[in-house]
Amino acid sequence: MISTIGLTNVASPIFNAFEFIDIDTLSINWLLYSSALALRIDLSLNSDFSTTLASSIIEVGASSSTSIEFTGSYIETSNTFYARIKVKTGIGISDWSDVLEINKLTLVEKIIYCEQAINGNYRLVKANPDNTSKIYLTPDSYTSLHPSASNDGTKIVFTKEYSASKSDLMILDLVTNTITNLTNFATNNNYVWNPSFNNDDTKILYAYHAGSRSATAVIKEMTIATLSSATLYTASGTTDNISPEYNTDNTKLYFSNTSGLVLFDIATSGITIIDAGNEYFATQHPTQNKIIYSSSVGGINYKLVERDLDINTVTEIYPAYSYNMFARYSPDGNSVIWSSLETGIWQIKKKNLITNAIVNLTSGSVHNLYPEWANILE
Repeated sequence: MISTIGLTNVASPIFNAFEFIDIDTLSINWLLYSSALALRIDLSLNSDFSTTLASSIIEVGASSSTSIEFTGSYIETSNTFYARIKVKTGIGISDWSDVLEINKLTLVEKIIYCEQAINGNYRLVKANPDNTSKIYLTPDSYTSLHPSASNDGTKIVFTKEYSASKSDLMILDLVTNTITNLTNFATNNNYVWNPSFNNDDTKILYAYHAGSRSATAVIKEMTIATLSSATLYTASGTTDNISPEYNTDNTKLYFSNTSGLVLFDIATSGITIIDAGNEYFATQHPTQNKIIYSSSVGGINYKLVERDLDINTVTEIYPAYSYNMFARYSPDGNSVIWSSLETGIWQIKKKNLITNAIVNLTSGSVHNLYPEWANILE
């Protein structure tokens, strides 16, 4: 940008880097401005600078200054900042520079899954899509199951299982790295599982068994702001309500009941049978009207299939060598991951739906279950 002072043009300074050098310290750099007498730098949480967190004027030796550090609790508690800078020279003052947007955290494509620890409990693992750079997100002092990432990438909801008949919904905040209870169902021997966020991350869908896991299951939806839950569907038998999942716009639910894989309209309570039989764990393609789910063959093994809901065709993704469950699309929809019991140990497989290449992401003697694939904060 150029500002005209009288007949003289003064060019604005140019930012070239920023770095968080500590939890509460931000360093901002700009290109050397050799003729500067003074520089002013503003920092704000708003791109229009309607409010200013900090403003600094560098006057003495400004011509040799190319960086500044902002320190304070506001650096620790916020994730996005905006900076602008202008310069005073011997012939005038420049306009403000282009606004620098500073993001502390960025969305990165990751897989999340449940790995069995030596003590038998399951803990959540975060890794690259090829399963490198593994990081444990939860401890092995309890069992963590059914992870699902929020659409904004800041949170993971999962099930904390105390026993085969008691569990609670938990939420992991990836910004603060804290884990908190969303429910306290387990105190009454209730069991919850298979949670997922709606598209604006204000609600969580889950299956609920009151008093015992063998009790009739119902589908519930929690409003996160109030932690209050409403029942969306009441099952007619204990085998109903397996694996509830939102469709793309959250107006309908996929789940399995005694009729097979169904689509439930939340507004009308109408049910459409998609596939009769033992069909489970449907999940929708991120951009296309397709779903992937597990389809029983002979009532014993399960193949992985993709159904195009527009033309009602089914494509086999992986044959029924054993149990193939819990499939999830990649964020671009070009690949899928799932858990397979083909070796007698639950392991995670990945298939590229464009090239049809299949790889084993995990192996060994411990179970790996419930993979999730999402863009999350790093």
